[in-house]
Amino acid sequence: MMDNNISIRAAQEAELEQFFALRLEALNDTPTAFGQSVQGHLDSKDTFFKRFVEQRDSKMGMMFGAWDGDTLLGMAGVVRNDRDKTKHRGFIWGVYVSPNGRRRGAARRMMDAAIEYLNSFDDVEDVNLAVTAGNDGAFELYQSMGFHHYATDPRFYKIDNIYYDLLWMIKRL
Repeated sequence: MMDNNISIRAAQEAELEQFFALRLEALNDTPTAFGQSVQGHLDSKDTFFKRFVEQRDSKMGMMFGAWDGDTLLGMAGVVRNDRDKTKHRGFIWGVYVSPNGRRRGAARRMMDAAIEYLNSFDDVEDVNLAVTAGNDGAFELYQSMGFHHYATDPRFYKIDNIYYDLLWMIKRL
């Protein structure tokens, strides 16, 4: 279901506190979906802001947000590879939508924005992402958008002595 009240836009520096807070919510809400821990995120606040500015200014990455008025409901990050042998690949990371924003089309629209961003670069040919095995909603969304599962990284995350596999997906642009 598409909610016309939700707008998607690139993050602005003045909004980074909101993105940092939403990332913290994501890590608390769905810890198995992300490689970073809550404490790791809290400890990296300065790096979070610095990395955003560096990637944006160098046109190597961007964060997109899903907004309902002034409320940030979702986020998705995208980066381009800068090495000669891998600069044909982009990567989407950190896709998350708050519970009150789910089933409203926000994730799909943020993914569309991230893919459009990567498509704006002539040298980017593929986009990769990873999803934790068992996160069926995200996996099915990505498949419906043309991503194909190509590898399973077993026991990638270990959280409270439980292992989680990571599923790698790719889409040709």
